Amino acid sequence: MKIDVGITSVLRRYLVGALLVGGLVACAPVPTVPPAPSDITFRNPSANIGATTRFDPVRFAGDWHVVARFVETGETAAHDVIAVTYQQGKDRIVVVASEGAQTYAYDGTAVLRPKQGDPLIIMWVDEGFRTAVLGTPSGRVGYILDRKPNPRKDRLKAATEILKFYGWDTRRLKRTK
Repeated sequence: MKIDVGITSVLRRYLVGALLVGGLVACAPVPTVPPAPSDITFRNPSANIGATTRFDPVRFAGDWHVVARFVETGETAAHDVIAVTYQQGKDRIVVVASEGAQTYAYDGTAVLRPKQGDPLIIMWVDEGFRTAVLGTPSGRVGYILDRKPNPRKDRLKAATEILKFYGWDTRRLKRTK
C-alpha cells in the first residue's frame, strides 16, 4: 500500500507541475502576426450593408474620381480616375481603373457581381449622380467617388456618414492626393 501511495504521490506532483506549466503557457501573450493583404478589412463584417435603390446604370456610367479610399496605416491614397461603362444588351457594367478592367454582372440592383470574388455594392449615390459610395461586404475595398476631383463638403460628409452607418472604420478612410 505504501508503494501505491508513493506512486500516487509522485503522479500527483507531476500532474500539479504539468498543470502549473500549462497554466503559465496559457497566460503568455500570443505574438500578433499582421494579416495578409487579402485578409485586411476596413469594416465590421457582422454589420449590415445595403445597396441604394436609387441606382441607375445609365446615369452611373461615365468618369469618376476616387476622392477617398480605405488604406492601411502609413499608406497614401493615390488618386485614380475610374471609367464606368454600362453594356445594356449584355447586362454588364465594366469598370476601368489604373489596375485594369473589371466586368460585373448587372441584375437590376446596385449589387454588381464579378465572375469571382466579392460583389461591389453601391451603397449610396446622391440625387444628381455626382457622388457615390462603393464597397465590398467583406470590407476589403471601399471608395468615395465623385465626378470632380474635389467634391462639395456636404456630399463628402454624407458619403462618410453612409460608410459609418454600414460599419466601416472611417478613421482609415483617406482623401486621395
